[in-house]
This record gives sequence, structure tokens and C-alpha cells, in this order.
Amino acid sequence: MAPFGRRTALRGAAVLAGSGLLTGAAAGVLDELRWDLDAGPMSGEVLRTRILSGIPASVAYGQPVTLGPVTVQLICSDQVSAGAWATGHNVLSAVFPVTVVVTDARGLSGRFGVDVTIPRTPVPVEEGDFVLTGTATLSGGNTPAARNPGPMTVAVEPAASGFVVLYSARTGEAEPLECWLRLQPGQDPLLATIEVH
Repeated sequence: MAPFGRRTALRGAAVLAGSGLLTGAAAGVLDELRWDLDAGPMSGEVLRTRILSGIPASVAYGQPVTLGPVTVQLICSDQVSAGAWATGHNVLSAVFPVTVVVTDARGLSGRFGVDVTIPRTPVPVEEGDFVLTGTATLSGGNTPAARNPGPMTVAVEPAASGFVVLYSARTGEAEPLECWLRLQPGQDPLLATIEVH
């Protein structure tokens, strides 16, 4: 466990943010965020994201926090799956590095990288939303203690880039496609508010 201090307090908050403990049960969590997708033939699509697994609504400061992946969902329309099939692809995966901003009750804040990874997922043939499930993990850092009593907020930065990998239905060959995400205007980027006591 890292020693206490201003920087440690922020790192402790970051561990919470990337620990796989984000949930709709926590105070201030949005059920869904909507992102504009810019990815070649998939450009113009709206990608919706949900966080499924959970951060507690409160934590005790001074206690170590265990890292663990968060389960996330990415939801897109059936136009994405139809487009994949039309170009001869039946499986896809994705990696999106995003940044979260953690701010504690004293106003100390820091930016931390989180990798969102979607494993190889079959492209559905039926109509309806195409739902992909994956994990988000903190990109690095220590495992210190949470510090500074009071509300601690976790928000996502409004832009990210990454790769969608399409796999050929005929050969299985991987074809990476660079893509960009931008949070649609008018949404609160807050992911969660955690009470540190």
C-alpha cells in the first residue's frame, strides 16, 4: 500500500475508477452514454455504453482498494452488423483507451487511463441492437488507500480513439479499423459519485 499524501489520494481514487467496481448502484451513475462514432464505413453511427459491474456507493478512507476489471457493454444498431456482413466479416473485436478524471472532496483531481477491451464477438445476423460485452481496466499505477472524506467523483473525458478489428468470414484474417469516439453534447460525463468516509 502506498503512503498517504495528496498524490496518493488521487491514485487511490483512480484505482476505484478503474477497478471494475463501477455500477448503477452507486450514487450519480448514468445508465447510458451516447457517443458519435467515426470509423470509416461505420461513421455516423451512435455507440451507446453501459457499465454493468460495480463500485460501492461508499468506501472507508485509509483502506487498500483491490484492482479488478469492470464489465461494460457497447451497443450499436443493426446497421453495424449488416455492414459487417455486407463486407464479408462475421466477427469483430475492439480496444478503446479512454481517460477518466477523478476529483475528491478537497478538489484534488487527476487523469487516469482505462483500457476498454471487447473480445472477439460473432456478428449477429438477426435484426436488433448489436450488443458487445467487454472489460475496462486501469492502464497502470499503484494500489494505494482512498483518502480525504467526502464525495469523490469519477467522470470520463469526452473524446477517445481506438481500433475495431473486423475478421473475414472466409479466411479469418484480421482487418483493423481506426476509429474515434466523441461524447454527444448535452450529456453529463459523470460516471459515479463515491462517498469516502
